[in-house]
Amino acid sequence: MSDQSGHRHTIEERYEAFVKGAPIGIATSTVGGRIVDANDTYLEMIGYSREELERGEILWRNITPPEWVLLDEEVIREGQTTGRTRAFEKEYIAKDGRRVPILIGFALMGVDREDAIVYTIDLSAQKKAEAEVKRLNTELERRVAERTAELEAANKELEAFCYAVSHDLRAPLRSIDGFAYALSQDYEAKLDAEGKDFISRIRYSAKRMDELISALLTLSRITTSDLIRQSVDLSELADTVAFELTQANLMRNIQFEIQPHMTVQGDKRMIRSLLDNLMNNAVKFTAPRLNARISVVQDPDTGCFSVTDNGVGFDMAQASKLFKPFERLHSPREFAGNGIGLATAYRVVRKHGGKITAEAEVDAGTKISFWLP
Repeated sequence: MSDQSGHRHTIEERYEAFVKGAPIGIATSTVGGRIVDANDTYLEMIGYSREELERGEILWRNITPPEWVLLDEEVIREGQTTGRTRAFEKEYIAKDGRRVPILIGFALMGVDREDAIVYTIDLSAQKKAEAEVKRLNTELERRVAERTAELEAANKELEAFCYAVSHDLRAPLRSIDGFAYALSQDYEAKLDAEGKDFISRIRYSAKRMDELISALLTLSRITTSDLIRQSVDLSELADTVAFELTQANLMRNIQFEIQPHMTVQGDKRMIRSLLDNLMNNAVKFTAPRLNARISVVQDPDTGCFSVTDNGVGFDMAQASKLFKPFERLHSPREFAGNGIGLATAYRVVRKHGGKITAEAEVDAGTKISFWLP
């Protein structure tokens, strides 16, 4: 008998220790609404002392906001039928008037289920974190909206600039070239060799300026154009570009290797521009080679595309300049160009959310690799 009594005391002591040390609020109450007993966590949650508890001063109606009373009564009725309630969120009113968000559940006991064990978890920290996340999301949405408005305004300014460049700047440029041509034709007999050379230089500069304007317009259109994704036969596009480059360089021996059946998801017009610039570059920088070799292939493991040539290459120490507008790694006397081609290729790839890199060695060729998601 004493062993059973001792065993019972041990269970009761363990239960009491568990309740007292529990990180959640645990209390017992009557269905009528008086809190009979509670652990320290529960008392801290509502801001009452143990002395107030022992004097019977903690009443359900005093710690329950009016708007939660109906829900409490509904849950208690449910519990009287099943013996326990579902967990639900509500609020307590602490002694100092604070609203304490909680998660609460009941277990009802007794013959008539007139007593309840209450389990509560303080949700204050969680609600504070949720409010902070909501605030940050609202702030982020505001910043995104502001940034979007700024980008739209910048795009409109860029469009206006492009219009001015293509119309207002090209008009006087055409006049300069036209008058220089007329001067060379109408006054040819009166011009000496130096005068004719000056006119030739004027016309060449006008042509270069017109090419630069065209390149800048292409670059800006890629930046502002909408991206229309579709399945693109990259092999077919590369074959077309290769044919055009071959026809434009009939005096050279250029061998193209185009891997068949390469496809990509992207904007067909932009992908064509990408290949145009990369393959044109390869043709240009293989000019010193008697037999130029240019390949367009896809790595089967990574899905990465590459345009490789056996041209003059470049020093990798200067690679950071490669995809910037007007940056040139070779002088205009060596190779013609405006320094926009690779910048355009870079914009196309980044517009698609991809990556583009370059590998080269002086006098040992160049490999431009790009990956499109």
